[in-house]
Amino acid sequence: MDEGMVSLKFQKRLAAGILQCGRGKVWLANGVNKISMTDFRQNTRKLVKDGFIIRKPSKIYSKSRARWMKEAKRKEPPPHQTRHQTVALGGAATTSPNIQLHHRRAFT
Repeated sequence: MDEGMVSLKFQKRLAAGILQCGRGKVWLANGVNKISMTDFRQNTRKLVKDGFIIRKPSKIYSKSRARWMKEAKRKEPPPHQTRHQTVALGGAATTSPNIQLHHRRAFT
């Protein structure tokens, strides 16, 4: 913090209580000496009314990713159609790894 700046933690906490939100949602106007002078809720309420202390708007989350995933799920086949597609086609070496065949032959 610079030499000229004053800590406004207390005022921010008071404002958060008045605005019924967290301290992160409270915005204090820059360069207003009135804010640093307030030490009562009544004075803080007046600054809120005058617009020197504002509650930040809530974040808006984009639904584009959710829409994209929903569309992808809609396009894929249902699970009951994909159940047996993982079975490999071919001989015994295709369906079970060669090392297992080697162990079966060598150690039995």
